[in-house]
Amino acid sequence: MSINSFPNEILAHVFLLGSHPMAPTIQSQEFLMTISHVSSRWRQVALSSRYLWSSLAISFPIDAGELDRAQVWLQRSRPYPLRLTIDLCDPDWDFDEEAHSVRWFEAQAIMGVILPEAWRWQEIQMFADNWDPLYAFLHFTQKVALPILHRVDLRRCNPYFAGPDRKFAPLKSRVFLPLFGNQVLENLQDIVLEGVHVDWENLTALRGLTRLSIGYLARDVLPTLDEFQGLLSSSPLLESLVIMGWGPRLSKDPNVKETKLQQFRSKIRLPHLKVFELGVMIPSYAIDLLSLFYIPALEALTLDDITRYDTQTVVSPRRFDVIFDYFSGQAGTSSHPTSISTRLLTSLMITNLDCGQTSFRRFCQGLHQLRIMTVVNCSASVLEALTPGTIGFPCESLRRLSVEACDPNLLIQVVKARQMRDIEPMDVVFQHDPVIPSEIAWQFEQLNIKSLPSQGRDLPWRRFMTDDSDDLVDAILDERWDVAGASIQ
Repeated sequence: MSINSFPNEILAHVFLLGSHPMAPTIQSQEFLMTISHVSSRWRQVALSSRYLWSSLAISFPIDAGELDRAQVWLQRSRPYPLRLTIDLCDPDWDFDEEAHSVRWFEAQAIMGVILPEAWRWQEIQMFADNWDPLYAFLHFTQKVALPILHRVDLRRCNPYFAGPDRKFAPLKSRVFLPLFGNQVLENLQDIVLEGVHVDWENLTALRGLTRLSIGYLARDVLPTLDEFQGLLSSSPLLESLVIMGWGPRLSKDPNVKETKLQQFRSKIRLPHLKVFELGVMIPSYAIDLLSLFYIPALEALTLDDITRYDTQTVVSPRRFDVIFDYFSGQAGTSSHPTSISTRLLTSLMITNLDCGQTSFRRFCQGLHQLRIMTVVNCSASVLEALTPGTIGFPCESLRRLSVEACDPNLLIQVVKARQMRDIEPMDVVFQHDPVIPSEIAWQFEQLNIKSLPSQGRDLPWRRFMTDDSDDLVDAILDERWDVAGASIQ
């Protein structure tokens, strides 16, 4: 059965599967542009199926051709809800505010294209190296109706602002605008603000969320403790929370900080939170932050050491012991009672961590329900802590272990030790960059350890033909017909 015999409805669905990934990309749009140039019938199906054009990516560099193509996409997709991705990041990581090729003028031009369709925005993502495009977005959306907006993802892709001594720049743009003019957005459920600050006092647009991610903020634009509590308390049904680096601003005066913290300990109640991801810059700050929460039903936890984004940090060994001691209820001080329960934890991911075997092992001893663990670029003590001892079996319910950037010989030792004591089999996946030695590969096979190459980086994208006028496409199709004499018309 040839694809040309498919009914138009089936053909359109095939096009949909190829052109609508999780988020709009240049590659997915190239696919849609290509299929609309194959034959007259395919073009007619593509253009008449307006929902195919409802995912739009606008990407660096910004020029007239890119904006013209975006306008065509928007016109073809009416009246369907829109998913927008605006990626203004320079592939060369240009963080220069003054010299970057995408600044206020270019951002204003983009907003001029997409704002008339704001009533159709369902999801919108904007990524930028510099502040101008994000500030323009916040500025031009102050008085825009957004009746169906469900998800917003705004990222200033410069995590180095999370360094303890960094301040927001450029200083002239250190303005706190209310998100979407502080209007009520009934359908908004999911917000990501990375390196993007807003007016933390006026939070109407941030109420009723189920997913919230904030991170990589400079310390001088953080919310106060009161504002932070207001932000989270306004979303009592929150299910997923990501905090990378900093949460609320705490006083540098130890006495003032401790007095204030005492007022807020365990006061931020998140009874429905299932997923929590924490990027730690300073462990002592992370403990203060954790002490603010009451989380009784956590199921998935991710811990990441993000000091790699602070060039001034002097790395100290086992700096994460205090984090695991806190979760184990062994913080060593009554001022930090553990208020985050890990008894229901089924998934744990730890990245770039250096901790002592004793602390991590004590933590794992209490994870009786843990089924999935992912370990990426951590110290050897993390894997060693999973070895069964004469007393206790860390993570006895563990059924899947994924490991990347570790000593394969150590992994073999741990898996052997657990297999000797385990009742049920455990799936083990080892991700690696170089080709592993044949001896290691043989032992992996004997222990049923799956060896996979590390996930590769995205290939550099290339710009594709943006001229999609009917005259040009007709000429292309006529040429193909003359050359091939094909029957796909």
